[in-house]
Amino acid sequence: MLRELGDDDGAKCVLHELETRTRVLRRRSLNWPLRWFRFGEDVFSDATVGYGIYPGRAGRCLLGLIAVDWLVHWRAQRMKAMAPMDKEAYAWFHDHQGNIPDYHQPFNPLIYSLENCTPLVKFGQDDHWQADPNAPIGQTPAPLVVGKSKMMSEVLGWLDRLTSPLDRWLSPIALRWFRWILIGLGWLLATFFVAGVSGIIKTN
Repeated sequence: MLRELGDDDGAKCVLHELETRTRVLRRRSLNWPLRWFRFGEDVFSDATVGYGIYPGRAGRCLLGLIAVDWLVHWRAQRMKAMAPMDKEAYAWFHDHQGNIPDYHQPFNPLIYSLENCTPLVKFGQDDHWQADPNAPIGQTPAPLVVGKSKMMSEVLGWLDRLTSPLDRWLSPIALRWFRWILIGLGWLLATFFVAGVSGIIKTN
């Protein structure tokens, strides 16, 4: 009825509530191991695509994942915890206080995060940069490079204060595990998004 009246948002809201109640009733008929497994599946499906009714949620979750990854690797760059994979560039990086030779691709934390979190997206950052296996934890961050813009200076200063608590956690092992987890979550969110848009995930 709501769809016939042109109220698509209202129709989706009703469908979502009906689907939520249906899944709660379905879980009650299961044994406890299956019940908890199904509960986790339902929570993830609701959070990412709204049971297929709101597939745009997966896109927003993916954007949030990219933002978190960008902040972490922006701070890792400040702490000189990201290093070139090329042998000569790596030696130069350590001999010149975190600088790289002119021929090597510079590190861009946003592009690196896009590659980590978005399946099949390749810009070359992932092939040239990695967590530095010899980076000391808690070292002094590199100086902020700020232009003449006062607003940019304030934004970078705010980001610096926001991400400074990460310093004690930015070990090479932690950065590698963080990257692997985000790659897995990125594939999962992208799969749910495609499934939700294409109608593979359907309400009961």
